[in-house]
Amino acid sequence: GEHALDEEGAEVSGNETLITKSYALANGAKVSIKNVHGAITVEGWDEPRAEVRIIKRGSEEGRSAVRILASNEGRLLSFRTPEAAQELLERVEYEIKVPRNVRELEISGRESEVRITNVGQTVAVDLITGSIELTEVSGTVHTKIIKGDTEVVFAAAGRNGAQEFTSVRGNIEIHVRPETNADLKVETGDGDIDIDDDFQIKVEKRMVGKQAAGRLGAGGAPLLVKTVNGDIKLIR
Repeated sequence: GEHALDEEGAEVSGNETLITKSYALANGAKVSIKNVHGAITVEGWDEPRAEVRIIKRGSEEGRSAVRILASNEGRLLSFRTPEAAQELLERVEYEIKVPRNVRELEISGRESEVRITNVGQTVAVDLITGSIELTEVSGTVHTKIIKGDTEVVFAAAGRNGAQEFTSVRGNIEIHVRPETNADLKVETGDGDIDIDDDFQIKVEKRMVGKQAAGRLGAGGAPLLVKTVNGDIKLIR
């Protein structure tokens, strides 16, 4: 089950403790990170393992009091920052490399800048505040942020899953490739929708806000982009 992460061999300098770990990961594994506050960076690579760097920042007392919780069993590798970090630490940062074809990546945080690059299957991000940046994503993606901006760059390999990007307050910008195929639906309650003319999709005003819907390319897996208060841009 879940245990306090062993800090043997951790590097301590100034107000930082750096914990570095490596885990063999089978195909079909799920990786989960639940943070309180601090950046989370995940990068896909070709190795059959996860390489994890966790940086705790704060006073010496705070760093020894707050232990990262981890679990590595079956096909689940998970890390969790305990709630106490909110009071006792400045922030906790995660830098993780995972096999690009990891089955599922699940990230959540209260206040985090999340950056995910080159992870191919299922990705879910759930934040209260911060920012989300996804690059070279092709699989099924679901992001939700209460307050903060989202930026997405599609993978050259194309899309092979439904994708949904939502926010309450924040702008969403999507860099779509010319060859992207999708059934698109875009909505904002209060804000603008800017869709590159090449896509030939008309933006309509509604009683409240604006919306646009149509096919990109030949149509395909749904692409839903929705914010209550913010601008949405589709850029080619």
